[in-house]
Amino acid sequence: MDKINGLEGVRAEIVMVRAPDRSGKVELVKYLSPPDTEGAQPAAANRLGLRHICIEVTGLDKLLDGLRAKGFDTVGEVCEVGSVYRDCYVRGPDGVIVELAERIPSGLAT
Repeated sequence: MDKINGLEGVRAEIVMVRAPDRSGKVELVKYLSPPDTEGAQPAAANRLGLRHICIEVTGLDKLLDGLRAKGFDTVGEVCEVGSVYRDCYVRGPDGVIVELAERIPSGLAT
């Protein structure tokens, strides 16, 4: 891995998250070494570069209750987007924003 990312002495945890219908997957990497001497620098959602990833979920309110119990909260508010999704941003432990989007069943939008 050292030659791929230009770091020396890399140790990392890698997890592949696959869509329920197996149509796609995302690789998540947590580097254990070498250490990051600057630490996570939370950036605003509009900063250039990868700032967030969106995951479609079911049971958004219950999911948020569980995240809040672990010390995480939304960046802003839970909002409806185009009467199609209930949507919010949650900042992960490394500063990356995870967008959680729950599809609103047809005819139930407020």
